[in-house]
Amino acid sequence: MKMKTEKMVKVTKMVRARINKVVSGAKKYCVGQDHLVEMLVYSTLTNEHSILIGPPGCNKSQVIDYWTSHLADDSNQVFRATLSKESSPEALVGPFDPRALKERGVWVRNLENTMADERCYYAHISEIFSARGSTLRELVRVLNEREIENGGKRIKLNLRSVFSDSNYLPLEENDAVFDRFLFRARVDYLPTNNQGDFLRMLKSNDVLSNVNGVSTIGLRAIDLAKKDIASVELPDAVLLELFNLRAKFADNASMAVSDRRWKKACKALRAIAWCRDSYTVEARDLYALRFILFNGENADEVNSALEQYRYIEPAMRDQEYVDSCLRVYEHASASNERSIIANAISQLEEASAQVLTSAARGEIMRMVDDLTARVAL
Repeated sequence: MKMKTEKMVKVTKMVRARINKVVSGAKKYCVGQDHLVEMLVYSTLTNEHSILIGPPGCNKSQVIDYWTSHLADDSNQVFRATLSKESSPEALVGPFDPRALKERGVWVRNLENTMADERCYYAHISEIFSARGSTLRELVRVLNEREIENGGKRIKLNLRSVFSDSNYLPLEENDAVFDRFLFRARVDYLPTNNQGDFLRMLKSNDVLSNVNGVSTIGLRAIDLAKKDIASVELPDAVLLELFNLRAKFADNASMAVSDRRWKKACKALRAIAWCRDSYTVEARDLYALRFILFNGENADEVNSALEQYRYIEPAMRDQEYVDSCLRVYEHASASNERSIIANAISQLEEASAQVLTSAARGEIMRMVDDLTARVAL
């Protein structure tokens, strides 16, 4: 393996920090959906397409707009379009130029400001499954081959990744389009029992702004990251885990995954490990495969199968404990029955022994002390 110079190491660390700062900023702008921004990052670093599927109003477009706003710069424009059943190929790759037909007798499209524009490296297409007929066929070619036919010639596009969102799952005729998205995620409204995220969402800024101090990441930074990602090691132990997962999924027809998708998953795992500043893929990285193995209907099954690989940072894990304890505490505080309060104290004391940080332990014990004082009255 080629040794990295000190300068290369320093530059790639700066690029990684820049990307992670954007992801961190998503917590303020895409409340409760910041993990989806991580998926879009993986999609970008692997030159793959990604799609978010969920009901209207769950901020799918907002998540994509947030990420793509950090990709656009003077050398790269992000193409945006919303499709409908009436959309034609012209909405994606431009209208035919009548002057070219008149002067040269050839059908030539005007590619300026389309996803075929030489300045377009990324695209955000909403309601992509609404495409029909010739528009659908053009989409499949663009997503799969990244080329179009223009003036009797095949033209390679600079397009790297398409980020899409849809309010509904694809119909059978759209399966070819859906298959081209390596990264997929089901999106829903914030959980009704998550008071913290709901309140943060209500207070968040609806106007896209530079919430994290990073303007753009830029194509050069992305290219440097991709070059560095190629050096990430994928150990045999992780490959064996993939084999075991494949065997487990093969027993259920609704969970079947193509060999091509498993192969591309390896490329994704390298990017996932790199994002957490590691040059070796570990079992914990397999949890992100939930974005790749999801087929539109098996989200719960996939999440269950991958839960064993889920890694939670101690502070984040403890916050989940504190949030759960807070609900127990509030329920007991609203009651005058000593048995309910006593049971809550017992649960909270048990939880305090499970947390890893002193801050979380102190917060839980303050709840215990308050309820204990109430019982003593």
